Amino acid sequence: MEDIANSVHSVTTIMSQISVASGEKISGIEQVKKAIYQLDDVTQKNFALLEHTAMATQLLEEQTQHLTDKVSHFKMNDSSGRESSLSAVESITETQRNIPASVGNEVNMKTQAAENNAWEML
Repeated sequence: MEDIANSVHSVTTIMSQISVASGEKISGIEQVKKAIYQLDDVTQKNFALLEHTAMATQLLEEQTQHLTDKVSHFKMNDSSGRESSLSAVESITETQRNIPASVGNEVNMKTQAAENNAWEML
């Protein structure tokens, strides 16, 4: 009779351990599931930022081409009055490298405003 009681106690202990292990696995699976959702969210946000950057880049390229067309007929002179080897377009490109970050923020704001206006027109 004592052997049966010990066996029942052993089975009860094993079942309790299985129950605890199952709970830990469920908790682990929930954490993995949550991490996957967070990764998906970050991936979607990165994709949206990529699209925004691509639109801003395209807008800047169009503006650069427009500006290049407008100033391409100018010739640059150095301080002594001699014609410089830099063309006006090269000078503009050099100037663009020195534009402060605040101007980039302004372009970003203008891009967002243009996008908002595009949606409003639809």
